[in-house]
Amino acid sequence: MGIARALALKPSVLLADEATSGLDPSTTESILQLIRSIRETEGVSVVLITHEMDVVRSVADTVSRLEGGKIVESGPVGRIVADPVSALAGDLLRHGTPVQPGPGTAIWQVQYGSSAVALDWPQHLGAVLGSQIELLAASIESIGGPAVGRAAISVRAGLPEAAVQKSLAELGLLGHRPTTTAQSRAAGVEVKTP
Repeated sequence: MGIARALALKPSVLLADEATSGLDPSTTESILQLIRSIRETEGVSVVLITHEMDVVRSVADTVSRLEGGKIVESGPVGRIVADPVSALAGDLLRHGTPVQPGPGTAIWQVQYGSSAVALDWPQHLGAVLGSQIELLAASIESIGGPAVGRAAISVRAGLPEAAVQKSLAELGLLGHRPTTTAQSRAAGVEVKTP
């Protein structure tokens, strides 16, 4: 009803504040389909305020993150999720609880840096590095068309970082080793220290 009343005034911008908050999944999807339809058929820009990252991934073209009442990150969703240091990208592509790495391995945080990353990249990376690749956690999906993703992996300890980064780059991936416990937690991997 609120959306219908707002559209009766023929606005150029529709502000939807927590439009899907507290709704069951099927009702949420109905509202999101309605918002998509309004945007496409009526030519109305929709400013959607939400804490639900699934909603952002589903309908947003551009995303902004507010902190302390100020915009601290903003841009097209595709560009934000491709940014390896973006906190917002971490929220949008949050992966589940990771598996702990095996002994004698090094943890790497990997992110898609290209829209043309092959689905079997762990196998190719393992073959190039001569190392088994353990996939500890991942979130890979299509947002706005191309596949985007982040993953926590482990490779054999002792491999030169430059060689791993070069091999990742050749596959369209960006990667780095978390160097502190805090960075490891951000990568989704809990590092146990003696």
